[in-house]
Amino acid sequence: MAIVWQHHAGDHTYKITRAGQCVRLYRNGVLHSQWNPNALLNGHLWELFILTSMATQTPPQRVCVLGTGGGSVIKLLQHFFPGVHIDAVELDEVHLFAAKKFFQLNNCQLYHADAYQWQNQNKYKQYDLIIDDVFTELSQVPHRALTMNQSWLKKLLSMLTAHGQLVINFADASEWRHARHAIKQDKSFQRYQFAQGQHHRCDNRVIMLARHDLSAMNIKHQLRNAKQTKMLNYLQRGIFSYRRIGIDYLEEHS
Repeated sequence: MAIVWQHHAGDHTYKITRAGQCVRLYRNGVLHSQWNPNALLNGHLWELFILTSMATQTPPQRVCVLGTGGGSVIKLLQHFFPGVHIDAVELDEVHLFAAKKFFQLNNCQLYHADAYQWQNQNKYKQYDLIIDDVFTELSQVPHRALTMNQSWLKKLLSMLTAHGQLVINFADASEWRHARHAIKQDKSFQRYQFAQGQHHRCDNRVIMLARHDLSAMNIKHQLRNAKQTKMLNYLQRGIFSYRRIGIDYLEEHS
């Protein structure tokens, strides 16, 4: 693995590495993005972000990604959903530079902005898929940069189309537990289905919300119909786990 670029800005240290065709972006020692055009699906955590979209009968046409990093998820979206329109929001200007220069990220609308402020200014936009992956790090440990509470969740859900999906990445079970305790008290969320995805080597909880069927049986059925055999294989081998959950479910055993 070769270091092809390093940069220091403020309190942050950035590094781009390359091993063959695989490019990685690190900030303060934490991996933020990885892309290999020869291994589009390779069982990485961020592939879970598009799991339910790959199983839908109506592919997303408009997508919003909050927290761009180097653009790994965007590259996946562009491959599996050709012609998709993507609005990508990223607070770190160096990440945007790296995404364009080293990850060759293009054909999407990039915004250098704070996700919360950007949402307030663009609250009338509508998306078929919103991915909230706004992360930072503290002492080389990643955690969410925005607290998920009732207010933020309502803002995001208000920007979904009727058949849209919201995907939220939490660093661990504790982050998701605190968010759930805050949002489950609002009955307006009960009209949504919740599902949880996990990677067998990560603590992250990837939460999906939609108004349609998010049951594991339905997702697997749709993946078979779409001939997404690699994603099905990851589920069957336990690399990814996925289940629909109730908002009142306590993850004491997760």
